[in-house]
Amino acid sequence: TFFWSFIFIPLSIFIALLSFLNENIALNLAHILANIFDYYIKIPFFEWTYKFKLPINLVILSIIFSLLIFIFLSHFIKNYKKYFLWCLISFIFYLSIYYFYEKTFYILIFDVGRASANLIKNKDSFILIDTGPNYFKDFNWTKVYLLPVLNKLGIEIIDLAVISHPDLDNSGGLETLKKYFYVKKVISGNFNSEDWEKTNILILPDPIKNPEALKIKEAEIFLFPGKIPYEDLNRESLVVYLEYKGLTALFPGDIDKIRFYRMKEEGEIFPVEILVSPHHGSKYSIDENIISWLNPKLVLTSGRGSNFPHQEYLKVLESFNKPQFSTEKVGAIFIFPKDDYFLICFEKEKRKNFLFSTLFPFIPLYLEDGFCKKFEYHKNL
Repeated sequence: TFFWSFIFIPLSIFIALLSFLNENIALNLAHILANIFDYYIKIPFFEWTYKFKLPINLVILSIIFSLLIFIFLSHFIKNYKKYFLWCLISFIFYLSIYYFYEKTFYILIFDVGRASANLIKNKDSFILIDTGPNYFKDFNWTKVYLLPVLNKLGIEIIDLAVISHPDLDNSGGLETLKKYFYVKKVISGNFNSEDWEKTNILILPDPIKNPEALKIKEAEIFLFPGKIPYEDLNRESLVVYLEYKGLTALFPGDIDKIRFYRMKEEGEIFPVEILVSPHHGSKYSIDENIISWLNPKLVLTSGRGSNFPHQEYLKVLESFNKPQFSTEKVGAIFIFPKDDYFLICFEKEKRKNFLFSTLFPFIPLYLEDGFCKKFEYHKNL
């Protein structure tokens, strides 16, 4: 956003440098900046946002390439033709970047603490599964953390938002996202209107009352709602299966072992490559039978603290030699499907490598050596 790019970050850097020269002045300026930040998160202040259909790193790459081309042409061509060639080459380069980026597919597990927010980019379509937390009246978590990330990814439209259940750590960010993005459709399980009141959602999601299948571009999404009436809100989360060219992923919301066993009886359990930890890795969410049924290649956890994921949860995974990665340790997690395998990439590793950060997501899609972890698909299922 304008505030982050041109006010908060530059002033923070300036104050940090000033502290070496005059600590008192730097401290006073820091207090002033803190007050500005306090107003920013409470009122619609500095809301102007640059919107690109490309991630910001690819936009910057295009600008740098264009400048280098202009310098090169200016050195060899002295007449007006250099401007025509400059515009033509820059335009072709930008279109090429846009064309190859639009073809990409990836899954992003956001680092939102002990909460849930997942993004699926399917060519030019974007699907959100849960929208992250928003716990406090005086601090809009979604606006400060999640919104800038979505903007940097070049997202303008969210084609589908799937809310697993009405809880603040799963649906708290929905209203803020609807304010800044065009969200075409919002769906969830068949929950009571009273349970939605605590989430401050103004327009209730369309309820999914029976199992459904959606086809979005080349991806298939299978939705399994809980039962009505319900005793436990978490247990009846809307469960999402994703399938894309051999890659399967399960987003179970906050369901527990009881719900898994019920799904098994109803024929709703299938092997998957990727299991997103139910209820952030709660000890009540899985057991040996469930892991045996799902047989995931790996498990991804959006959690924080010593109990999310819980040690008992981790012991079950270790007994089956299932690798587990937590956003607390590796940051946001990207999944890229390939022909015979898929790649798992970590935000903290991405930041360490300049080439990786500059050309992402073309790295690792087209140049993957050493950047990400490779896992093969299930065979003969």
